[in-house]
Amino acid sequence: MEAGDGIDSPPPAGRSRRPRRAHARRRRWPRRLAAAVGVVCIVVGAGIGFQIYRYHVHSDRVGGALVQRERRALAAAGRSRSCAPAGVTTTGAPGAPGATGAAGAAVSVPADGLAATSPSGVPVAGDPTVYALLEAPSIGLEAPVVDGTGEAELSVALGHVTASSWPGPAGTAVLEGHDVTWFSRLDGLKAGDPVVVATPCQTMSYRVQTSQVVSAGAPILQTTESRLVLVTCYPLDSLSLTTQRLVVTADLTSIKSLAAATGQVAAPSTPVVPAPAALAAQGLDLGHNPAPMGTLSVTGAPSPAWQQSPAPLADEGAVVALYFAALRSAEQNQPSWWAAVAPTVPVGAGSSLVGATVTHNDSTFNPVLEVTGSAFTGATLTTEPVLSGGPVPGLHRITMTATVVGGQLLVSGWTVTGG
Repeated sequence: MEAGDGIDSPPPAGRSRRPRRAHARRRRWPRRLAAAVGVVCIVVGAGIGFQIYRYHVHSDRVGGALVQRERRALAAAGRSRSCAPAGVTTTGAPGAPGATGAAGAAVSVPADGLAATSPSGVPVAGDPTVYALLEAPSIGLEAPVVDGTGEAELSVALGHVTASSWPGPAGTAVLEGHDVTWFSRLDGLKAGDPVVVATPCQTMSYRVQTSQVVSAGAPILQTTESRLVLVTCYPLDSLSLTTQRLVVTADLTSIKSLAAATGQVAAPSTPVVPAPAALAAQGLDLGHNPAPMGTLSVTGAPSPAWQQSPAPLADEGAVVALYFAALRSAEQNQPSWWAAVAPTVPVGAGSSLVGATVTHNDSTFNPVLEVTGSAFTGATLTTEPVLSGGPVPGLHRITMTATVVGGQLLVSGWTVTGG
């Protein structure tokens, strides 16, 4: 037959159609692989989208409930003339959470997606305890504020960085939030805009000063001025980890104290640290001694009057001052100073500190106060300083017990291990 008459010619001898079919299969394989990859991507994308949806629903539902709860607490405080934070217990941080950082110390802008692991007194099982509401009317923000910046806290609220001061009359308070939830419009805050931190104890009004984008990990210096710093990931609404942070700073303009206005809650007296004048002149407070403050805890049976007053933080301050008084007395080998603040403890208990200097602390200060009724009766403080110089340099562990005697807070126990 002639070529082209519609009848296929047989393949030449020694050749087969099988290579042609194998080649066709090889051409179909990339298309099948691409289709399979596409299906997997769709499934994974749908799963991620569902998780994001669940996260937002959870944040809106729980966070909204926390806002309503704190609104009721604020209203109840106004009616009952009480300023106790909602949900506070004696095993948490009474009066106000967190710590007062030392002047000159630095808090780093988080570099891990705002999921820091600082110690916190707020329980992570169930809803966290709300201590305040942050209000920024110009961007329509009303958010609950809890203590700590773990994911359990930031998934439903703004988190107070426990290494910074609590909002109040002195120090830099740092609040963090996710850019996809509460702080999704933080870039709308401009210089001069008002920001309010409302608690059942006080209403603190701030005014925005600056708004800037910085690198993750940049320092935020602790100052003696009253300042509020708000931090979130940047760009906003980003669903991935970023290398930049939006930092908004605001300065305190006024404090309205419910307790001071009503006169209904009297602060129990705080015991005195009997430091000699030369020792006290060195400065025994956190403003003169950078210290990584952690969680304040309470044992015993404190009365509502004690919890509803400034006494918890004032008593904590006395414990910290007593620790630094004993530390300085031992470092500078001053037996008379030691005898004034630790009259029942042999001066040799601090002998390993003579001539030494604390370079930094390897753990946070977590004071435990003992309170019965409105009476602060004693405390325990454990920390891990790293010493340079002295007879035994290196890492140590110091445990101090304190007792209130005749209105004075005195060291009743002092042990130093390690080195």
